[in-house]
Amino acid sequence: MRGRCLKTTIEIDWDGKITLETVNRGEAATRWVAKLQGKKVIGLG
Repeated sequence: MRGRCLKTTIEIDWDGKITLETVNRGEAATRWVAKLQGKKVIGLG
């Protein structure tokens, strides 16, 4: 079987706490969250 194993788990608690867990995605998830928060994300080009 070819390809990569990628996994993202998002949990939202009853009190509004959000937990984001990623496997084999590098910095992609942190860039995505920063963009959702309205922060400017610097790209490679």
